Amino acid sequence: DPTIRANAARHIDGLRAELEMEEIQRRAALFYERNGRWPSSTAEMVSQGLLGAVPLDPSGHPYQMQPDGSVTLHPDSTVTLEYDYAPSPPPLPSAVQH
Repeated sequence: DPTIRANAARHIDGLRAELEMEEIQRRAALFYERNGRWPSSTAEMVSQGLLGAVPLDPSGHPYQMQPDGSVTLHPDSTVTLEYDYAPSPPPLPSAVQH
């Protein structure tokens, strides 16, 4: 069924993007350790040898670095991340909260 295949492909693209974003963030942390600041772009990470090329998400858009070192999808990306639809975690029991 074409609809099931398309849905599966979107799911796989989202999972792939999540894994790639985690790896970029890991390498951004290495950049931070070396430079005392977060990278302004993935291109800056390429220039320091932390990435081989500017990484593109499954829809062909470059990942975006945020000022806090986190990685996000480009605004024009058509990728849907799984955690976009994940329910919020339940609140901690009051005995565990500080």
